[in-house]
Amino acid sequence: MTDQDWKKPGRNTISSGTPSTETATLTRADIAKSVYKAVPNQSRQMAENITDAVLDMISGAIARGENVKLSGFGVFRIHEKKERAARNPATGAPAIVSARKVVLFNASPLLKKAMNQDNQPRKGKLRARNKSSK
Repeated sequence: MTDQDWKKPGRNTISSGTPSTETATLTRADIAKSVYKAVPNQSRQMAENITDAVLDMISGAIARGENVKLSGFGVFRIHEKKERAARNPATGAPAIVSARKVVLFNASPLLKKAMNQDNQPRKGKLRARNKSSK
């Protein structure tokens, strides 16, 4: 995945390349298809095997409690939550939420920038307003 893939205006998915107003989901099959297209002289089965190997490596590292850092993408890490008191929202009865481990993801600055690219104000319009307000 390159910066250029993220910069396509109005694109919610990299794999399909079709504009969408709904949130799209990138699947394992979509990733394998992108690998197949990106690497010449390989079979679809080989692309699926590569995708599975990479995802298995990532999930195995997370399951062992290791942090997974993917440069330009982000960091997956384990966070241990303590046992805590809570209430059942339906009945209001007190309940105990057991201690557990959860996976957290922190996006890289590059990914954050790409996600918020369309939400940035246009500098030209801001300058025009600032000049007229003086």
